[in-house]
Parts: sequence; structure tokens; C-alpha cells
Amino acid sequence: MRLAFEDKIPAVLRRQAKKMESYDLMGMGKNCRLSQCMLLALVISSAFLGISLEQKALNDKNFTSDVLYHHLNGKVGIDNAEAMLNYFVSKRDLKLLRRRFCNWGFYVAIDFTDEMFYGTKDTRGVVGTKHKKGSNHAFRYMTMCIVTPKGRFLLWAYPMENRQETLFLLNKALGKLEETGLKVHAILLDREFNYTDALALVGEKYKYITPADQDKKFKRYIKGGCPAYCDDWRIQNKNGEQISTQLAVLQEQGHKYGYYTNMQRKRFFKNMEVLSVIYGMRWGIETAHREIYGFRIPTSSKKMEVRYLFFVISVLLYNLSVWINLFFCLAGTAHVTFSEIKEMLRQIFEEFNLWLKSPERWLSMRSFGNTGKALFACF
Repeated sequence: MRLAFEDKIPAVLRRQAKKMESYDLMGMGKNCRLSQCMLLALVISSAFLGISLEQKALNDKNFTSDVLYHHLNGKVGIDNAEAMLNYFVSKRDLKLLRRRFCNWGFYVAIDFTDEMFYGTKDTRGVVGTKHKKGSNHAFRYMTMCIVTPKGRFLLWAYPMENRQETLFLLNKALGKLEETGLKVHAILLDREFNYTDALALVGEKYKYITPADQDKKFKRYIKGGCPAYCDDWRIQNKNGEQISTQLAVLQEQGHKYGYYTNMQRKRFFKNMEVLSVIYGMRWGIETAHREIYGFRIPTSSKKMEVRYLFFVISVLLYNLSVWINLFFCLAGTAHVTFSEIKEMLRQIFEEFNLWLKSPERWLSMRSFGNTGKALFACF
């Protein structure tokens, strides 16, 4: 079994690498100097190395960054990048997730992640956000992922073009979630979604948990003892429209906080700490975002489409590392670290990059198996 894992993982990674590089992202034309497969190889290699396309092109006499960006700027759209993400988040992957977690259903988190931007704020796709790393502006993406005690798997991501698109993106995310056919126990929402329209939209089909606003109304309510519970908490928007939800109030070291939820009362009423435990699964998203950032391609491009494509590449590479662990790490303690997978994938895509220029190098791929055996000795 151990030898089978050592030999099989590199083979699986090579197949996945080939699929990503041969994906039909755009039409390049028969007389184009740069094949589509080679363009994706260069982009993905840059993600593994953590270097820009400009720096990557310096090491290749056949191409310049101008040639690369000419095709990326002119031929890649938001729809192309989203289709690539949807293609590789396949039903086969979701079946694996259900099998590995006994098909008991999932908690799904919807959140935003920011890629800070330091150019002019009127750039298309740049929105205002919390001050971070010296900037108040960013390219912003809504992300949706499965959260489990053993990892996070990103299902979908999409760019926000302006701050008024939150409901549009939320509806789009829920549509994608419905397409997957996954059984969802509850959706874990960030504070940005705890307002009337968003909760009404989610609550039509799914259970949700989101932190309660600690406004004046909340502070008046918590003057009583804790834990406290209200089964008809009203939230109203500017147009006077209201929704009813449940408010559960908890206390930790003198600090009182609460959650809005439409989950069945019997699931948490006897022990409201259950809501904190469930919502606490969401915090792993921050770790996932940091690991995705490890595949980030540094760029100064102002094109929203290019930025989104690079983000999609990062998500797919992160998902691949999660998928490998779920597929091969059957013994509960066995785990392939993020850095090990990243190093192995880097070598695989570098080999593909060289093979595209000189096919005879394909025979040298056999040597990669030795690296795989060393890296995956944990099996």
C-alpha cells in the first residue's frame, strides 16, 4: 500500500497538470507564436514560483511579458475564468468529498477575500475596503467553500465590480450551490450579510448562522440573564420591510454576543454553545485564504479579468492540494503538507513547460518519481 501511494501520487498530479494546461481557455489562432497550452504552463509555473509573468518571461528567450499580456488582456473574460473554475470543481471531486465525509452533509461558508490594490481607485473592479497593508482599495472576490474539521474546499469565486453587487453575487453563489446537489446543513455568513435582504434570500432555501449586530436594540435585550433566546427577532431595512429570525445570546468571560439563525430550535436550544462550535468552523477560511495567497501571481495589471484569472488559478491549485490529501491520506494521521505538495506541483509544471519546447524531454519525467518517493515517505 505504501509503495502504491508513493508511485501513484506523482502520476495523479501529472494527469491533473496536463488537464489544466490543455484546458480550452481561449482561441489563440493557428499562426500564433504562443500556444494556449504554453501560456497556461507559464502562468501556472509563475503561481508555484511566486514570481510575476514579467520575471518568468525573462528566463525564456521565446516570449516577452508583452506577448503574454497581449493575449490575456484581449482574449480572457470573466466568463472564461469562471468557466475554468467550474470545469475543475467537478462532480467527481464533490463525490469524493461526500465519500470521505460519509455523505452526512456539509457546512458551507460564504465570505469575501481582498487583493489589495495601490493604483488609482477608479480602476474597473477596484472597490473600497478595510484599511490593510497601506491601502483602502482592493480587487474583491466573493468566495464559497465547504468547511470541515479536516480542510476547506472552494466551490466558487467571483469578482465584485462595485459595492452594490452583494445581493447579485449572493444569489449567484446560491445558484451555484444548488447546481452541485450537495446536502447543506447550514450556510455560515459573515457579518456583511446580516441584513434583511440577504438573510431573506438565503433563508428561502437554506439554514444559516451569522453573528448578530451589537446595536442599541441588542444591548437593551442582553441586560437580562444569559444565555438568552428570542424566537421572533425582527430585522428591518430602509424601506420598512422586515424579516423574522431567531436570536441566540451567549456569554464568554463577561462578553455577550449573539447569532441570528433560522435553524430548527431543537438543534441548539438546550446547548446554545453548539452555534459557536458550528460557526467556529468558518474561521479556517482565513487559513485557506493565506494558503491560496501562497499561489498568488504578483502583478501590476489593472485588468479585472486578468486579476480574476490569476485568482482562479490560485484557487484551483489550492483545491488540488486539498484533493490530494482527501484522496490518498486514508489513515487519519497521514497528511501531505501544503509546502510538500506545492514543491511537487512546481516541479511537475516546470517539466511540462520544458517538454512543450522540446518534446524529447518527456522521457525525463520518469526521474520525477524519485522526488515523489522522497516527499511522500510519510505514507
